[in-house]
Amino acid sequence: MDVGSTSGRAPAVPVSPVGVETEAAVVAAAVTVVGTLAAAVFFDGSPAPLWGGNSIGAATAAAAFGAGLVAGLMGYWRSRYQPGHDYRQMLPTWRLILDGLSVALVHAVIAATAPVGYLLLQRSFGDPSIHPAAAAMIVGFGCGLAVYWTYTSVFALTIGRLYGLFVVLVMLNVVAGMASVQDHTWWQHNFSRLGDPSERSGELFNVTLVAAGIFLTTFASHLQRELQRLHERHLLQHAWSAGLTFASITASGVLLVGVGVFPSHGRGLLHISCAVAMTISFASLMILSPVVLAGLPVCFHVGTYGSLAALIACTVLVGPVRYLNLTAYELCTSVIIFCWIALLVRFLDALGSTVTPPAAAGSTQGVRPADPAAARPAASADLTVTGRSGILRGGAEFSRTPRSGRR
Repeated sequence: MDVGSTSGRAPAVPVSPVGVETEAAVVAAAVTVVGTLAAAVFFDGSPAPLWGGNSIGAATAAAAFGAGLVAGLMGYWRSRYQPGHDYRQMLPTWRLILDGLSVALVHAVIAATAPVGYLLLQRSFGDPSIHPAAAAMIVGFGCGLAVYWTYTSVFALTIGRLYGLFVVLVMLNVVAGMASVQDHTWWQHNFSRLGDPSERSGELFNVTLVAAGIFLTTFASHLQRELQRLHERHLLQHAWSAGLTFASITASGVLLVGVGVFPSHGRGLLHISCAVAMTISFASLMILSPVVLAGLPVCFHVGTYGSLAALIACTVLVGPVRYLNLTAYELCTSVIIFCWIALLVRFLDALGSTVTPPAAAGSTQGVRPADPAAARPAASADLTVTGRSGILRGGAEFSRTPRSGRR
């Protein structure tokens, strides 16, 4: 019995791909119009620079963040009945709300960080001023594009896309911080220098780290479900693998939130403690992966220990050898950890998409097909010949009609 019919409501159905594109286009068009009008009021008939103060970049970043957050929440809610997303209906309410907010927040932060490209244009063209009407249209179309991308993205969430969003968020945050920082000697210290509260971009850098940490917990929950599925298919040996992996990556996400909440200036000890503990959490999972993730291909474990060897080499180069400074060390270790997580995600996705579940791969012995003709091989030797000489099956004559004397 359909639950929807008993409650008097039509059963929920997934949104078709064409429907998703249509809804995204309609929402983006509405946001473009509203954003253009709001930007026209904001600029108040005055020419606008591309970056800085009341600029196109600032207006686009603020409007794209708000519109992207709303569009992300709408799309995440609308996509809960899509194929592969039905697990959301079994999640507790607090987890569903947290996942929806983190997904929408990451899309909104990416949309708000992308306009840093206007800073590069501003420097390249020598501080140009744009006509207010053109400036308003640029802001409106920028917001519409951000909303269209956000709405369609949340409908196609996979574990690979979630991780890709996390990497893009972190990379955009670092690039935006490097482009807008006033202290050009920051790289002589460490990446945390980009989060200096005295810098105009410092708060954005720290807030983005907090958003990335929250989003990492959502990624961990999706990873846990994928590992549980693989265990049900007897590809992972231990049932506790999913829970332990979830706990490790969730702890790393919480520690990343701490890195953003406690900037290096003023609370350096807490900042460093969170950063070191986060690295140890990832490294511990990598060390124990042959046991925790037993069942994955040998190539994955070889790549894992190769990544560990690279981490150890970087630690030696920054410590006893003193060849790398702290900024280079942080960059190298981050890239190594990102590559290892990408390796894990790719292997899980490959296994999940190519292996047939045991329930669908049962033996066909003793099962009578519905169509007897379908049970025979296509190139069967069973043939029937009918003629005046009689009926012949499989080459054996079993019945012959006597020939009459008449022609």
